[in-house]
Amino acid sequence: MINSISHNSIDEHEPASNGAVVIGKIYATWCGHCVALESVWENVKTRMEPYVNNGSIVFEEIEQSEENSKLPLINNSYLMDSNDKLAVQGGYPTIFCIRKKSVEYYHGARDENGIYEWSMSKMDNASLKPSIQIVKDQSIVLNMNNITQNNKKKSKKTKRNTKKSKKTKRNNKKRNTKKAKRQNAVQ
Repeated sequence: MINSISHNSIDEHEPASNGAVVIGKIYATWCGHCVALESVWENVKTRMEPYVNNGSIVFEEIEQSEENSKLPLINNSYLMDSNDKLAVQGGYPTIFCIRKKSVEYYHGARDENGIYEWSMSKMDNASLKPSIQIVKDQSIVLNMNNITQNNKKKSKKTKRNTKKSKKTKRNNKKRNTKKAKRQNAVQ
C-alpha cells in the first residue's frame, strides 16, 4: 500500500506539478529492519509536515507485496522520460528520493536525524520555507519569515535587557564601593 501525506491516491497518481521532492521507502511487513524503522520514519514525516503542507515534499510508501504494481506507476508518474527507475536496492527498507526526474537512494544511518537531514538536503532553498504550520495548541504560525522576525525582536529585547542589567551592576558596584570607602573612613 502506498500512503502519501499529500493525500494523493496511487490510483490517481499525478506527478507533483510544482517540482516537489518525493521522499519514500519500499518496505516489507515481515522485515525486522523495516519494523525498527517505522517509528523513525513517522517522526521524520512529522518533522517535515510543514514542507508537505506547502507542496515541497511528497511522501510515498510502497509495501513489498504491491511492488510489482506500484513501482511502475511511480516510475511512469515521476520518472517519465528518464533513464532512472525506482527499484529495491539491496533489500528492505529502501529509502529513496525522486527529484528532477532522477532517483537517489539513502545509504546512511537508519536514524531520525540522518534521514531528516538527508531529506532536507534534497530540497531547493526556495522550498525550505513552510507556508503554514499548525502547532499543537491550534495556533497558526504563518511562514518562517514571521518566526525569524519574532526571533529578531526577542533578540533586540534580550540585548536591551542585558545592557540594563550591566548598567545596574555597574551602578550597584559604584554604590558598594562608595559605601565601603565611607565605612573605612569612619573606622
